[in-house]
Amino acid sequence: MQNERVNLTPGYCRDLPTKDKRYFVKDYNCPGLWLQILPTGFKTWYYRYRPKSKDMVFIKLGRLEMLNPSQARTRAKEIQADIVRGNDPFERRKKWETQISFGDGLKGWFKNTLTTPRFRKKTIKDIKGALNVWVLHNSHDPEVRKKLNVLEDLRHKKL
Repeated sequence: MQNERVNLTPGYCRDLPTKDKRYFVKDYNCPGLWLQILPTGFKTWYYRYRPKSKDMVFIKLGRLEMLNPSQARTRAKEIQADIVRGNDPFERRKKWETQISFGDGLKGWFKNTLTTPRFRKKTIKDIKGALNVWVLHNSHDPEVRKKLNVLEDLRHKKL
């Protein structure tokens, strides 16, 4: 890791070389904003901070292709504002990750509720067929896949 801070501009970030190991470059304008450069050439924005009485935490903001330096600074300042208000973004993210997604809940419903004694086999087959295609996006038909690309992906929504 470098100890010096650098004014990260789009051109400077783009021209950063890759090395044998991953390394970080700190932003001069926004404390806690770091750019990680991997040996593969991928560059990712991180915000680093220390929650009260805990170890350092890195929050991934996004890839350089998605966020330019000014957008990354804006996002980092939003996180700083959350921390000042007393909201720990890392704890909130951990809680969000433990919530069940709609797709996982639907699979559990298939397994536990959609059973033969309660429903006819044809009903089970029809329900699973429709929900697998339109909610879980499982289809090999090119026409259906074209329509699925337009629809919102519901399986990853948190309940």
